[in-house]
Formats: sequence, C-alpha cells, structure tokens
Amino acid sequence: MLERRGTLNACAERRASQMTVTLPSSSGPLGTKPFDVDSLMRSGSSRRGSTVTPPQPAHFPLKSQDTIDSQPLFKADTFTCSSEDFLTSDTTYVAQLREELWQAMASHVATRTLSKVDGALDCLEEIEWFWGKECVQQVHSVRADLKDGKFDSASLTISKVVGSMSSVTGSMAGRQHMFYVLVVVPPFNFMKDDHRMNLSSELRRIQSTESGDKTLVYRIVEVDTIKRALLAVIVNPEILAVCIQDNVPIELPMTRSLSGLEGFVRGIDRFVEGPINKMKLGAPIIPTLVRSMKQCRRAVDIYCVCTGMGLASLEHVDHLVKRAFLPNDDHSDLHEAILEGVRSKMRCPFFEALRLYADRPIGVFHALAISRGNSVRRSKWIQFLIDFYGTALFKAESSATCGGLDSLLDPHGSLLEAQTLAARAYDASYAFFVTNGTSTSNKIVIQALTRPNDVVLIDRDCHKSHHYALVLAGARPCYLDAYPLHDYSMYGGVTLHNIKKTLLAYRSAGRLSDVRLLVITNCTFDGIVYNVKRLIEECLAIKPDLIFLFDEAWFAYAGFHPILKTRTAMHCANSIRRELMERKYHHLHAALLDTLKVSSLEEADPDALLSRRLYPNPRKLKVRVYATQSTHKSLTSLRQGSMVLVNDDLFESHVHTSFKESYYTHMSTSPNYQILATLDVGRSQMELEGYGLVERQLEAAFLIRNALGKDSFVSKFFRILGPHDMVPASLRQSSLQESSLSGLANEQMNVQTLEEVWLSDDEFVLDPTRITLYTGNSGLDGETFKVKWLMDKYGVQINKTSRNSVLFMTNIGTTRSSCIFLRSCIRHCAQELEMRRLLSSRRELEELQQHISWIVRDCPALPDFSGFHCAFSQSAQMITGKANQKPENLEANQSAVTPDTANSPPVCREDSKSNFKMYIRDGDVREPFYLSYDEENVEYHTLQEALKLINEGITLVGSTFIIPYPPGFPISVPGQVLSAAIVEFMIKIDVKEIHGFDWKLGLRCFKHSLLRSLMEARGIPVPDCMKHSECGAVRSERNSSSRGSSTPTSTDIPAVSVTSVD
Repeated sequence: MLERRGTLNACAERRASQMTVTLPSSSGPLGTKPFDVDSLMRSGSSRRGSTVTPPQPAHFPLKSQDTIDSQPLFKADTFTCSSEDFLTSDTTYVAQLREELWQAMASHVATRTLSKVDGALDCLEEIEWFWGKECVQQVHSVRADLKDGKFDSASLTISKVVGSMSSVTGSMAGRQHMFYVLVVVPPFNFMKDDHRMNLSSELRRIQSTESGDKTLVYRIVEVDTIKRALLAVIVNPEILAVCIQDNVPIELPMTRSLSGLEGFVRGIDRFVEGPINKMKLGAPIIPTLVRSMKQCRRAVDIYCVCTGMGLASLEHVDHLVKRAFLPNDDHSDLHEAILEGVRSKMRCPFFEALRLYADRPIGVFHALAISRGNSVRRSKWIQFLIDFYGTALFKAESSATCGGLDSLLDPHGSLLEAQTLAARAYDASYAFFVTNGTSTSNKIVIQALTRPNDVVLIDRDCHKSHHYALVLAGARPCYLDAYPLHDYSMYGGVTLHNIKKTLLAYRSAGRLSDVRLLVITNCTFDGIVYNVKRLIEECLAIKPDLIFLFDEAWFAYAGFHPILKTRTAMHCANSIRRELMERKYHHLHAALLDTLKVSSLEEADPDALLSRRLYPNPRKLKVRVYATQSTHKSLTSLRQGSMVLVNDDLFESHVHTSFKESYYTHMSTSPNYQILATLDVGRSQMELEGYGLVERQLEAAFLIRNALGKDSFVSKFFRILGPHDMVPASLRQSSLQESSLSGLANEQMNVQTLEEVWLSDDEFVLDPTRITLYTGNSGLDGETFKVKWLMDKYGVQINKTSRNSVLFMTNIGTTRSSCIFLRSCIRHCAQELEMRRLLSSRRELEELQQHISWIVRDCPALPDFSGFHCAFSQSAQMITGKANQKPENLEANQSAVTPDTANSPPVCREDSKSNFKMYIRDGDVREPFYLSYDEENVEYHTLQEALKLINEGITLVGSTFIIPYPPGFPISVPGQVLSAAIVEFMIKIDVKEIHGFDWKLGLRCFKHSLLRSLMEARGIPVPDCMKHSECGAVRSERNSSSRGSSTPTSTDIPAVSVTSVD
C-alpha cells in the first residue's frame, strides 16, 4: 500500500526546493522590486534557439552558460534553471505554476529559508498581475511581513492564499460565486484610483455601493497593453468578461518582458503573437483583439467602452461584442451587463425546474410508484435505498411534462431552453439531448440523413452502433480501412488519400450521387485525431453536398480549449463557413483551377486531384456537419448522457422532419430526468470553467507522461507510446519539420510541441490525454495487466486494452494526486516484476522470454475488409475480386467478391489501367442481417474448419457481426466474405469476449444453397464450386441441438490461445 503521508511529504520537499530564483533590481509599477523575467529566462524566441545569459545570484552558484546552452529549456525550466538543488518543475500550466509557487513559499517561510523566499516572491508578483491588484497586494504584504520579521503573519497570509486555491476549501463563504473581469485601459489611466478617470475603479465603486446581488461578485484584472490583454485571457481561466477601451497600445517599450512566463502559455504563437504581428502590419487593433479573444475563449463576454471612432471600427465584429458603451455614460449598465452575462451561463433551466418540482408537495396519480420515494418509504425491507441515495433523487423522479417540466420529444419550455444553451456552448446550430448514450445518437443521425440504398463511406473500425444503424436504415456501407498498427494490435485513422480515392472512384463510375454521408471517428479510442478542416474541404471539393458525421464520443472536452478545438467538427464547420463568407475559397479554388488548367474540378484527372491539396467550389459548397458526443464519458453527466450537435446549412429545409421522426423512433418516451438535468448542469460548468478544467486535464496527462517517461526503472518494463509510434511519419510531416523526433517523446511533450503539432497541417495528431502504456516488455498482456495487477492489486480502473498495451485517460476530474498515485502503482509493478525475475530459475526466465516474444513479435496481423459477397453487392456484375489481397499503402481496395475467385486479386473490367474502381465496394448489410434470422439459411464451422475450407478455395460468407473485445469493432459484417486473414486473426487473438461468435458452434455462415438462389435471382453466374452440396451441412445439423452458453470452456478455446501469467 502507498504511504500517503510519505508521498505528500516527499512532494512538499520537492516543491520547496524548486522555486529558487534570482532577485533583480528593477522596479515595478507598484514601487516594489519585481522579478525581471529576462534576467533568468530565454526570450520568446528561445524556442527557436536564442538564449539570454542569466545574472549570477549572490546566494548560490549558477550552472555554467555552456550547460544551459547545451540543454534546451522546456516548460518551467525557464523559471528555475539556476539552483544547484533545484528539481525541474513538471508543470506546463501557469495557474498550476502559481499554486506551486505559493506552496513552495509556505515551505520556505516555515523553514526560514529566506534566501529562496525573495526569488519566489518576485516570480509570484509577475504572475499575480493576471489575477488582479488584490493578489499583487498579498505578495507585497508577505514581503513586508518577512522584512519586519513577522513570520507568523506571513505564514497566515500564505496559508489563506493556498487555501483559496483548493478545490475543497477555495469556495467563498455563503456560496458566493466569484469570477474575474479583464479591463483593458489606455496607459494614462492605468491603475488610477479616481473612478472618474479609471474604468476599473468605477466598476469597483459600483459593485461595492450599488450592486444588490452579493452572491455573484467579480474582481478586476487591469492591463494597459494589447499583448498583456491577450496573455491574460489565456493565463487566467477565471476571466469570464472583458471590457475594452480604445487608445490602448499594442506594446509599451518600458513594459517588462514576459518571455519566461510565455513559455508556459499554450497557443501563444497563434493567439498572442499572431494577432500582435497583424496589428503591427496595420490590422485594426480593437477588431483584431476581439476576434482573437473569441477564437481563444468563445465563452468570454466582450464589452467595448469606446469613443465614436472606436465603435465605428467594430462593424465587422459587432456580432462578437456583447454590448458597447460610450466612455462618458454611466457604467451601471455595464456592471449589470457583466453580471447578467455570467448569470446566463450559470442558468440551468431544466435542472432548476426539476429542483423546484421536487420541492413541491405533489400528489402522484400516474406512473412511477417510486416517485416521491413513497414505494420505498412504505417498505419494511428496502429502506436502505433512501439511506444510500437520499430523498432528493426520489422526489425528482417523475413522469410529468408540465408543472415546470418539459417533454423531451416535444420540448417547449425548460428542455428547449436547455438545448438552446447547449448549442451555444458547443458552438453548434442545434443541440439535442439523448439519454440512451451515443449509440442511440449515432442511430438517430444516420437514420435521419440516409435513405435505403444510399452509400455511406464509413470508417470500418468505428463503434458498432454505426454498423447497426446502417442495418436499420437500409443504407449501403462502403467500408474504409484505417492504417493498421500491427505491433500494438490497434488501428489508427483512415487516411485522406483513401477517402479521396474512394470518392473519385464513385465519380469515375458515375455513382457519386449515390454517396450521401461520410462517417469518421474523431478522436479514436486510442487518441488518433484527424485534421477535420482539411478533411471536409478536400471532400467537398469532390462532392460539394457531402454530409459529415463525426463520432466525437471521446472528444466532448476538446471544444473548450483553444488548441484542441481546432480539430473538432463544430469549430471546423464554423471556420469553413466564416472563410466562405470572407471569400477565401473563391481565391483558393480559382488558383487550384489555374494550376490544373481546367474550368472545373469535374474535368480534372483523378490522379491529379489525388495528389493535390483541394479546395471546394464556393458556389456549390454546403456546410453539412453533425457530431455525436458522449457527454458522460469526459464531462459532467450521469452515464448514458449524450448529445447530437448539428451544423447543417440545410437542416431546416431538408432534414428537420426526418430528424424529428428518427428522434421519435429511438428516444424513450420515459427519459431519465436525472440524466437530462446533469446534461444541463454539465453544459453550464463548461461555459463557466471549461477552459480551466481542460487545461488541468492536459496538465495531468503531461504529468503522467513525463513521470513515467523519465523513470528509467519503469522504462525497463513499460513504455508510453508517442506520436512516432502511433502516427506514420508520412502523415505528420509538418510536426517532423518543426520538432525533432525526440521532441515528440513523452518526457519532452510540453506547451511548445502541443502548439506546434496540433496547429500544424498534419493529417493526424495524438491526443495527449490518451496515454497508451506498452506492456510487451513486462511479459504481461493488456487484459492481465488491467485486471490482475491494476484493478485487483491497486484499485486502478481502466477500460481499453490490446494484446500488449493498456490505455489510461485523463478527464476534467483527474487530480494531480491521482496522477502521482498512478505513477507509484506502475513503479511498484515494475519493482515486483524485477523481483520476480531475480528470483526466477533459468528455465522460468526462458519461458518468460518466450512469452514476451509471443506478446511482442507474434502479434496477429490485423485483417483488412475483404469485401461483400457478390450476392449482396450492387457492383458485382462488373467486378471480380478476392478477399485476401493487401493493397498499397496499407489500404484495402477490394470490391465485391465472387466465390469462384475468392483468392485472386481484384480486377475491374471496366477500367484496366486504373485501380480507382477497386474502391467501389459498397454492399447491403440489411438483407443478410435479416436472412440470418432463419436457421435454415446458415451453417456452422469451427475456426480450424473454416480456415481449411478457405485455403481449399471454398467461399464462406459471414451472417453476423463478429466483434472481438478488444479491438471492439466488427472484423466481419453480414454478407462479407470471410478471408483467411480474418479467421487467422480470430485463432491467434487471446480474448474470450467475441460478440457474434459462439465458441461451441463456431462461425455462423450462409449456406451455399441460399447464396446460389440469390445469385440466380439477380442474374449473377453461379460458379461450379457452389453447384454442389453444402460444405457445412453436417456441422449445421449436429450443432442444432448443442446451442447453449456462448462462454468458451477450456476445451472450446483454440489451443493456440495463450493466457498471460502475472
């Protein structure tokens, strides 16, 4: 067991020794001696190679300049590279650095280490400016107390500050909510106490004398330059409103440099330096500032207090400004507007209605015996339900749709308002609550958007709900293969090359009009994230009316972070629409046509389009993007809370009716009100504090990556997979140009690499909050490590595993303490594994090495999609093909497969010089799915029997979805030809949970007699091999009476399955 006290003491000692800095001599705006960041830090260009020589401190020796130059500085190294006894801080987040500095101060004062206190105070004074004058005054108070020898008074002040930052003790008394307002003032009014001259002083006066709402208060952060304003919005996550005056300079020559602090700021190049450079080149200052702040933090309300000339400049951004005021007006309205803006985010209409309903003395003469808790209270046996859940839950259980409540299927009141607020928060046109999880959300969207026989391009390794949705809708899937990661038994993403080539193939065949929808998982379970904007743009260049569905079940948090949201569906859809209005695509599309020397892209050669960056025709372009999100997976919501987000130009005119009918079809008439209430409250939380929560989520992920990546002992057995492991080099060219391979290593993942990679044009990036731990070198397979080690021994819960890896995920609820605990658990595992090796005999070590080799080197090859049988493929008459061909660039190109050639390469008879037609491989999953309901149509084969038959040239066609866990998606769908690769994969994987497969009965395949009749009815030639008796008739008969438990026994599991030892 872990010793919590020892861990905390060690952590305290480590932090206490970190914050040793130099005391410079320059004076600050309040007459104190602030920390001159330039004296100890690299400048803002240090990330590009330049350095600044730090001064020699009086109280400890410096490292040599050669040492500093030879070791690139990352993150907090810029603040703390001087002390001999210094251990580099792991933080990558300014707010976290602020907490650590105050905690270190507490330790320094307690131990009377005054030589280190001055430097820590200087650092804090520089940071506290972004939390307002009151916080800076606390630094001054501590400095004055220490100067006078009042150590107890200083300790008390520090203790109060540290307590105010705690998630437990930091809430203000009386449930008073506090936020920050950023006021951007011209230098001649900066920090003036006269409220007639200074807007900040005026707002303080109004709040203290006129405000009637004492439950909602704000503090003011005042800055006098545009650059500091942009930094403040990123640095302080509690800023919820910004007041901007005109005549504010971009920078001031005498302003102290913030280059060291900038090293902690995520997105500084895009959201600070970028706008500053535009302003210096002549861009209007206030509109550029407003636009940049909104791009960075969409939830922040912006108010302008400007002269007539300043207000005139807001013409193009007036939709981003909540309200504008003239400087000489009374500012009571500004104060009330600020509070009302925050109240609108705090408002949870459905939760509030449900709470009021629960407090009323309602007499229930309708459904729900448990309503009001009456059925439980009257029981002599189940009172423990109330003891466990309390009474509020049962009071809130109701089937009412009036009395303040609302109907989810026909919302007009509180639920309608809650969904409208959710659409605002998630940057969507519409948002719909779903209480059956994202599995139902996916079915709703696909049924609403598709008609029978529409072609849907779909990521084959997407969630199984998409596949079942296609069965229900009658749409024809064209499966797209993601690039495989064979060494880790997982898939990555579908390459843009594959998607474009498929669209071009349908265009060449004259079937592009059949293609209606593209379904992509973003991000994947393992953290692969697409370049969504580029994907949409290039696909719309080929098919301007294509609809996109992005399954963002694991990515709901990304929309609340300025960097992560750049690869989300809703943000990219709005970005494309905005650039369309700005006529950007007019120029880009015209330039593309000139390059190709054609008048339209329809005339261009497909190979030329495949090799070029494409831009859509703005005259035909329609933005039609949908996203489904599992709110409960990563945000605050009870389980099964999900949302459908809509950003579709044609939703009202083309989709609204069908969407409503689909919603009626799949949603319950008795939705769980508690789920709906938490969806409402979770939205409010993310609008108010989502940015700060996601920043801390990233911070936790970096902490885990750095801690495990730097631990040489842990590295003997475990390794965290990085971008270079999970994304092929050809798909991350931009990041490779900007960052060396070592810069992408886990121990060096930091603010800089996150910004450089995520904001690049790379086709795929890795979500840092998805931490895949490679267990191969330990001799433990993923499932064994998950269950017998992490859960049984240490109580660490995870879900996703592969043959040789486990996946850890951070979320907005992950604490630094839990990260430290996880690191300790992994280290204890490594220690136990090392001890076992030391005590093992030679024979045991040989067996262990063989097992490691089996886990690491003998991974089963992930099977590509083999193709639909010709009986279920529309294009069967013109294509012959084979199931086992592996196409170029790891992409499967097979089309419909005919049984007599199930082992030969696919050949398109219509176009022998191009392989584009090989990408036309849509098929019908609905008909075979329902044909399999009749036992007379199917037969069974063991895996070994099936492999033997396939190798003998006999075609086997699957009748069910076969879904092993892991990897958790169908490796075979109804109507698909079973290839040798699929069967071999099933034989080699060591998992017992395979949906759609019965270990006693074997593979469930269609009889040849059924396939013959279907082929004859459709005029497809029947090969000789299918004109004879059924190859599996005996199996189907003798197993008809053995159907029972699908759980395998020791005799049912193939002998090649190996169970790892712990």
